[in-house]
Formats: sequence, structure tokens, C-alpha cells
Amino acid sequence: MVTAWLWWVARRAGWTLVHLWGSVTTPGNEVRIWLPQHLVLYGNDMAPDQTIFDKLLLISDLLQRDMNSSFAGTPLTASRVGVLWMVHHLGPSTQQSIAAGLGVSARHVSGLVDVLEKHGYVRRQAHPTDRRAVIVALTASARLLVAEMQRQHEAVTADLVSCVAEEDRAALDRGIDAIAARLTTLVTESEVQAPQDVGRDGTADV
Repeated sequence: MVTAWLWWVARRAGWTLVHLWGSVTTPGNEVRIWLPQHLVLYGNDMAPDQTIFDKLLLISDLLQRDMNSSFAGTPLTASRVGVLWMVHHLGPSTQQSIAAGLGVSARHVSGLVDVLEKHGYVRRQAHPTDRRAVIVALTASARLLVAEMQRQHEAVTADLVSCVAEEDRAALDRGIDAIAARLTTLVTESEVQAPQDVGRDGTADV
């Protein structure tokens, strides 16, 4: 959705769209705008003010960089941590329940659980009433890890909120909710229009 639209804008404006995997230094009077996954759109003699969308993309990029740094040297990825987080909140669960909570297929969750089990984060156990199903539970070390992640989550939330004036916090919260709701609608519509074999499972990491 977004990328296709940006290609159209770039072609109309005579700008250049490039794909980079690190930070960018823009020479001369070229201007950089943040795009998903380090896409950079720039043009000569153009210095538009950053839009809310630009700022959201910058925040997304910073969060992704922080996540990558946190997971460095471990087998964890965003998708794998999603499974841990889901089991933490649901309690021991079937792979189907985890998949439903994450909005992905049970087959994809099975691959994630394979890796997590191999590295000692979860264990599979027999379902008490359904012989065809298995229960996924966190190991003791994973429970400690998720508890620490939750503590850090709360600490970062408090730190970020503290930089906003108290009288502005309610408006900020309403604005973020509105943007998230609209973006959810746009992304959902885009996924429905996409080819059936291309979706969240198609490119998700395991």
C-alpha cells in the first residue's frame, strides 16, 4: 500500500527512491524522509516539514533498532518473542490458540515453537483431553525473561510519557488511538487486496 504510493509520488516529482540498510547521510541540499524498512526518498532543493507520518516512521525505526540490539546474540526475534508474550498472557496454550492471538497460521506458530523449544524457552506437553493437540508452556527461564521484559516495557512507557506535558497526555493518547485504528483499517484493506499467497505468514521470520 504505502510503498506503491510512494513510488508513484517519486516518479511524478522526479525524485529518487533508494533502499538502504543503515543510517543515511544526505549530501548537499538533499532532504531525507523516513520510510518503512529504511527506504529513503529524497530530492534536490526540497525541504518539506516532517509530517506526522514521517515522525511515526522514525519512531518505528528507532524501536526496531532497539529491538534488534536487545535480541543481538540470542535466538530471539520479534515473532518468537510474540509467542512468548502470548503464552505469558494466555497461560499454557495450544498452538491454534497462540496463532489466533497473533493473527497468523498454526503452521507458522509451529515453526516458531520448534525454535523456541530447541533453545529452552518453551516446552510442549500433552493436551489433557485432546490427543491430537499439544500444549505450549513457558520454561522457568522464559518466565523470568518475560517478566523482565514486562518490567522494562513499563519503565520505558513511563519514561516516554514523562517527556510529554501532563496536560497534553490525554490528547496524545486519543491521537495515537485514532491513528492506530485508521492504519489498522488501511493495512487490513491492503492485505485483503493482495494475492492470497502473500501475507503475514509469507514473509514472517521463524
